Amino acid sequence: MRRKRQSAFTLLELMTVVVIIMVLAAMVVGVATMARRAARVKRCNAAIELLATAVEDYWSQYRDYPYPEPAYVGDGVTRMSEVPEFRDRYYGHEEAEKWDNEARNVTLVWMLSEPRDPAPWLDTNQFCFEGVKVGDHPMRGPDKRPLFRIVDGFKNPIRVTRPSQYYYSRTWIELVSAGGDQKFGDADGDEDKYKADKEDNIVRKIMR
Repeated sequence: MRRKRQSAFTLLELMTVVVIIMVLAAMVVGVATMARRAARVKRCNAAIELLATAVEDYWSQYRDYPYPEPAYVGDGVTRMSEVPEFRDRYYGHEEAEKWDNEARNVTLVWMLSEPRDPAPWLDTNQFCFEGVKVGDHPMRGPDKRPLFRIVDGFKNPIRVTRPSQYYYSRTWIELVSAGGDQKFGDADGDEDKYKADKEDNIVRKIMR
């Protein structure tokens, strides 16, 4: 009596199925990665837009953009630079005596979120604000309020550039997200690397 032939996968068929599954998985991962990056870029733009709007509102009242230099900003009694924890964390040492990028970021947020009537220009309860801590405790500014920094969609602090200017020059302030590579594209002697690092920066320059 003839045996009924049983169907079974050959090794070649099995390998083909595995390859197809791997290709589909790679496509799904690629699409998910692109979607996640697009969402983060969108958050970068939203954070910068939020800060830009607050800066413009500041202009409406003072006819100038905020100058977030810690040595000049305070509550009338104490300057930001005089807060020990702030100075220890953000001030340069020896020849490189300067405030770093995050120091100006934190100072600007403090300036725009300080108590005002009827409301501050920034609400630090929004998605793009992170509390600055000393150990497990919040770092506090000149008026003892907790300090915050504003970050982009990749959790990088947004860089704030606002130079000291003469009264007759055009006033401007620049807000920059470093983008996905977490690099601002600062010159380091390698021109190609400088250009590549700069390509994904999200820049908003506001000028009057």
